[in-house]
Amino acid sequence: MAFDNTASITTGVAISSLALQTMNVSYLIRDDNGKQVGGNSFPLVGSGHKSFILASQFPATAGIRGTIELSTATGGQISVIGIRSPATGTFTTLPPLSK
Repeated sequence: MAFDNTASITTGVAISSLALQTMNVSYLIRDDNGKQVGGNSFPLVGSGHKSFILASQFPATAGIRGTIELSTATGGQISVIGIRSPATGTFTTLPPLSK
């Protein structure tokens, strides 16, 4: 999913689990030149959800544009949506691309 955290723009992310079991969600963050600037994983409970402001959760994304790739191990299923919000108060959804 593309993100933009430049100027007064903020990107939010919401992730939900479609599986019954707890899983680890891996993430890989790249800047707009494709350089990796972060990556790791976090737990997501079965049938649960997690939402956050990207730059607050992952400080490496503050002030830059780039992409975040979210994935699970085989058998894990997640649903993801992004929300782009400039200081004007309007917002746009950012649908992710799937592999």
